[in-house]
Amino acid sequence: MDKAQAQIIHTLAQDLTASTPKGRGELVQRAALALGKSVKTVYRLLKAAGWDAGRKTRCDAGKSAVGEELALSVGGLVTRATRANGKRTLTIEGACRLLGAQGYGVTDAETGEVKMPSPKTISTAMRRLGCHPDQVARGKATGRQRSEHPNHVWEVDSSVCVLFYLPGGKKMRLMDERLYNIKKPGRLVEIGRQRVIRYVVVDHCTHSLYVRYDQAAGEDAAGVLTTLIDAMTDRGARDPMHGVPRVLYMDKSGGNQSRLIRNFCATLGIDLQYHAAGSASATGSVEVAQNIVEREFESRLRFLEIGQLAQLQEAADKWRRHYNAHAIHRRLGCSRNAAWLRITAEQLRVAEREVLTAVAHWGEQERTVQPDYTIRVDTRSHGVQTYDLRVLGLHGVHVRDKVMVSLNPFNAPEIVVSKAMPDGTELRFNVQPMQRDDYGFDAAAPVIGQEWGQQQPTPVEQATEKMDALATAGGTASRPWEHIDAMADVREAPLHLRREGTQLETAAPEIPSMPLSRAQAAQRLRGMDAAPWEADAPACMAWLRETYGDQVPDAALPGIVEILRQRMALRDLKPAAEGTARRLTFAPRQEARTCSA
Repeated sequence: MDKAQAQIIHTLAQDLTASTPKGRGELVQRAALALGKSVKTVYRLLKAAGWDAGRKTRCDAGKSAVGEELALSVGGLVTRATRANGKRTLTIEGACRLLGAQGYGVTDAETGEVKMPSPKTISTAMRRLGCHPDQVARGKATGRQRSEHPNHVWEVDSSVCVLFYLPGGKKMRLMDERLYNIKKPGRLVEIGRQRVIRYVVVDHCTHSLYVRYDQAAGEDAAGVLTTLIDAMTDRGARDPMHGVPRVLYMDKSGGNQSRLIRNFCATLGIDLQYHAAGSASATGSVEVAQNIVEREFESRLRFLEIGQLAQLQEAADKWRRHYNAHAIHRRLGCSRNAAWLRITAEQLRVAEREVLTAVAHWGEQERTVQPDYTIRVDTRSHGVQTYDLRVLGLHGVHVRDKVMVSLNPFNAPEIVVSKAMPDGTELRFNVQPMQRDDYGFDAAAPVIGQEWGQQQPTPVEQATEKMDALATAGGTASRPWEHIDAMADVREAPLHLRREGTQLETAAPEIPSMPLSRAQAAQRLRGMDAAPWEADAPACMAWLRETYGDQVPDAALPGIVEILRQRMALRDLKPAAEGTARRLTFAPRQEARTCSA
């Protein structure tokens, strides 16, 4: 409001004070036309200038006929019908009509009729109760959190870069938002595995950044793990942020919750925490870092010729080192590198890259304690090592016991040996590898003929000795535990009343014999009566073939012998003399069957 407008408002205030209440409306209307503003704005300017109409406050000021349930119902309908992009598919007016048609509204005290108030009245009530869709869309109030020192808390997040590979993976190009967006999912499928994923790690205390790019369809456990190892590795004096954080904070995506990530963090002593789904503000530092990378670095990609992923990572590393070293952080009042370098030796936990890689691929393994109390472990970063566990034998670990072994990432090739004990406790020891001499022997072992070394008995061996002493206390070595009656718990069984049973009558099963071949039957028949066969064996064999075929029942042999005898008697034939050939002629097959019948 300029000086002339202020003078008009000042003059209007004086005129309103001198006029009657009935004439004030016309004065305000005239001033509104002169100022080009609404009547409501003029009254607001008058109030700001100190003018008071002197009107009494209504007795029902601040009260509303709209109840809480009705306001919440309208607000809930509109809020539920709002899309993720903020577009409302149901208006307040539409919600009022919908609820009014179903009997919702305010009851008239005089008529008892239920009427739906105007959308404006409903909107005012919703704002008073805090359930207006505009208020709900602003989101929840966020709290403040702090980290105690550099490397106390790291946050990790991934996003899709504006670059993607062309089919064949030989060149990269910018993603055109007009072609590749959520409204065109088919286009996103086309570049599925060619997309470039941006991983960002940020130190919560100093907001130092680490950026890594990877080609993949989306975030996965391998990409997160590789990014963490890269960020923890010492990259030189120009890039100070490194080391193992105390806490790792991230969202609940599939890759972040994988066993690979959880085992890696457990071995390094990292407290892995996840924020609730849909609460991205919980990891606000890394969300801000993603925005910084996108605005400060990826905006330059439109003017750079990036052909390969290695070129992209090289450019990102160069920008990141510059940004961490020179950009002044508003909260810190200095650069991110300057703030991170305040870390103390106790706060900085470091591990070599080879060890971190070994931890990522190795995890926790089970080993069996050998008779000489050793185990062999492939540490990957330091090769296969032998570890002496005789000290653990004094604490309850025995030969052939199973122990769990993990690599100590901060003092490799030292390992951490753990064993679950019977009382529920866990035994844990850090064990260094066995030192060997030039010939591969244990350097701590006694020299033959010069030193005498005796293994201190383990608790199990001590218990065995005590049991042997008890066994021979009342007897001899050849008969241990002689004073113990080995049949002391054996007693005579009591007498039992028995019932008479029912005899089971069963007949022996009849198993038919196997039929004989014609040759077997002939041999059996010859043994039962050789006379017909000596008279004319070919005729006998021919009769068998015509009568029974290839198989002759075993039970039919006696009857066949009688038939052959009768035929020989009817013909008055006798066996031929030795050396004389005779032929026994039988009747036709039909006659043979009649005779047998």
